[in-house]
Amino acid sequence: TATIKVFRRQGVYYIFQTGYLPTDTYEKENNTLYANTKDKELIITAGEAINYEFIQNTIIEDSKKFKIDSVHYDPWQAAQLSQNLMKERINMVEFKMNTANFSEPMKNLDALIRQGKIKHNGGQLLRWCMSNVVAKEDHNQNVFPRKSSEKLKIDMSVALIMAIAGFMVKPEKEPSVYET
Repeated sequence: TATIKVFRRQGVYYIFQTGYLPTDTYEKENNTLYANTKDKELIITAGEAINYEFIQNTIIEDSKKFKIDSVHYDPWQAAQLSQNLMKERINMVEFKMNTANFSEPMKNLDALIRQGKIKHNGGQLLRWCMSNVVAKEDHNQNVFPRKSSEKLKIDMSVALIMAIAGFMVKPEKEPSVYET
């Protein structure tokens, strides 16, 4: 599971990511990348499953520091999280995992990367997840993110695509002449 914070300024997107992994998975995986990024960009939560309450509290704390336009979320297993965050007046946007929702944002993210308009904090996990994404194309040239192996993870990539989708519906307003 991952959260991505994206800030857009003058057409450039600045990415800050956090991954979450339950203790049991962390111990079973024996992944050196997990060990190297623990407490930096990967948070290990207690238990056998993802601790959604921890993630919820993190998003609430972020909402106190930043103006959150929206949180795009996969409704599968996140209904309670979404309801709780809506009670905190955080704009929750359901983002179902289907080609119709992913295709244009994924193409847009690809274009932004190629144009050098994506900047991130150098996170190893995000780099790894992005390198694991395979664009699955259908006969209509729609794309969907896939991974070539079950051992590979793409959670951060998927979260980033979802975040970019949020920016596609909200064009960047030009700064006022008085601001420049």
